[in-house]
Amino acid sequence: MENNELDIQTDQQIDPDALDVNWLEQPNLFYKYSNALNQAIDERNDKKLAVEQEKDRLEKVKAELDGEIREDPDAWGLQKTTDATVNAAILASDRYQSALEDYHETKRELNEAQSKVNEYYTYVHTMEQRKAALEQLVRLLNQEYFASPSEPRNLKQEYNQKVQSNKKEAREKVKRKTNRRGK
Repeated sequence: MENNELDIQTDQQIDPDALDVNWLEQPNLFYKYSNALNQAIDERNDKKLAVEQEKDRLEKVKAELDGEIREDPDAWGLQKTTDATVNAAILASDRYQSALEDYHETKRELNEAQSKVNEYYTYVHTMEQRKAALEQLVRLLNQEYFASPSEPRNLKQEYNQKVQSNKKEAREKVKRKTNRRGK
């Protein structure tokens, strides 16, 4: 799920005058952020596997080079084939350096994926805090802490307006990002 679909700053807001609307949207918001977290965890797990594969490939390249160097040290410009000289030749090899760069790049991608997971955990926790805040506001309302409106409300209409407003804000945000990228 793209970050532009996740607008935690808007989604965490509570309108104390529309607690019923807020409660109606809470399950959808929680699902949205929980689903994003699950996707991020899947991506992170894929990156963990990729790191292990790159590590194995790096070890394979190292072993192959070790064998090649020990088999024909003259081709590698070595007069002696000690462990130290063989290891130095391996480290200097373009094949090894390329495999090492791939390994480090994959580890960087894993770190980015883990950061995304951490961010989404924060989002889910924010939605849990929103739920707790809604519960407390309802308790206050039941204790007549807030003044009640004197005319009946159209809950369905208010909820639909909120959904349409969120969609409009998301489209505008995407449009702004697209315009910034195009410049």
